[in-house]
Amino acid sequence: MNNNEPIWLQHQFFMAKAIELAEQAYKVDEVPVGAVVVKENKVIGKGYNQTELLGDATAHAEMIALSAAYETSGSKYLHGATLYVSLEPCVMCAGALIWSKIDRLVLGRLIQNQVPAVAFLTSIITHYSIIDLRSFKVFWRRMRKTY
Repeated sequence: MNNNEPIWLQHQFFMAKAIELAEQAYKVDEVPVGAVVVKENKVIGKGYNQTELLGDATAHAEMIALSAAYETSGSKYLHGATLYVSLEPCVMCAGALIWSKIDRLVLGRLIQNQVPAVAFLTSIITHYSIIDLRSFKVFWRRMRKTY
């Protein structure tokens, strides 16, 4: 992916990466959430839910992706980065996003019937988008039958 691509195409490309990670989580009986941290059109962190695998209630996709991004960037802050996540972050992950100082959040889907955790992120994160692309609808239908 290069910087000359339209922003919507970049969003689509990196959200597809997050969905691939969510599918990995699904294959190992985890809640199917995947996350990718991108800076300057390069993936600097990625993760999928591993709470069962690691026996750690905090091993959410976003937390794993953020930790990998900190290590890759050599910084505890992620200025100029974007998090692509297949499902709206929980309150714990939203708090971690605030502390990370990440600039953008791109969501694959909001959690229905829940007070959105991203509601309090809008004053901190400069941009966020919700993408519900047709190509991902089959994935979400399959997930809905399971979870």
